[in-house]
Amino acid sequence: MAKTSTSSKSKIQDALDWIIPILKNQGIKFHITGGFAAHLYGATREINDIDIDIPFEAFPILMPSIQKHVIQDLIRYKDSHWDMFLVTLDYQGQIIDLSGDREAFIFNHLTQTRDPLKMNFDSVILMNAYNHLLPVQNPHDLIEYKEKIVYEEAKHKEDASVVKQYLKRNQS
Repeated sequence: MAKTSTSSKSKIQDALDWIIPILKNQGIKFHITGGFAAHLYGATREINDIDIDIPFEAFPILMPSIQKHVIQDLIRYKDSHWDMFLVTLDYQGQIIDLSGDREAFIFNHLTQTRDPLKMNFDSVILMNAYNHLLPVQNPHDLIEYKEKIVYEEAKHKEDASVVKQYLKRNQS
């Protein structure tokens, strides 16, 4: 997936100020995932991109509103780690990856199998961040996802560890 070499808070803020109202105004369910979700749970590493999962059926509704920022049109993105539908955007220097929930898989380095990605839009944590109420991927699903990733393994293990710490702090 596309990455930016540097991200500033203002680029993230500007990108969220643009994409979140579009998603909400069009009634598209979504959640924040990946490294940005880990950041919202407390990770401190640099944010490379904003990963947002949406229902596959939302792409035709969404595309006219985002088309001028598309740098990789809707494709079946497939490599040694991922197998999913993906659109990549560049909003004023901030990369945003929109992943569809239909037939989405991640390579699980622990079992050497392709596992379905969990994109449960009804089981999220709502977080106030960057002046938005953001639906963030369920921490349990995020941990499971992060623990399967083998590339740049150290940062993903750190992300999973931070999300586990979030769960411990917020147990009721």
